[in-house]
Amino acid sequence: AEVADNGDGTFTITDDFGTEIIIDTNDTVTTLIDNGDGTVTYTNENNVTTTVGIVGPQGPAGADGADGAQGPAGADGATGPQGPAGADGADGATGPQG
Repeated sequence: AEVADNGDGTFTITDDFGTEIIIDTNDTVTTLIDNGDGTVTYTNENNVTTTVGIVGPQGPAGADGADGAQGPAGADGATGPQGPAGADGADGATGPQG
């Protein structure tokens, strides 16, 4: 919805359904208050109030942005504990006679 200043002392409020309310502030005591919650309240010269929603429904989520650059490499971690000893290997072949 939107509020348009017509430039002649009148304002046009159009709600989300296209309904228009024209408010004439010429020579009358009126107020237009932003309620801070997506609505405005108009009070006319007879102290009659009308509250109009001026915020439409939330739009769809936007597309994901591009991935950022890769960050720097982290520091090396601490040295781990010594592992257990491995099994003994098989004996080698007998060498030549000397």
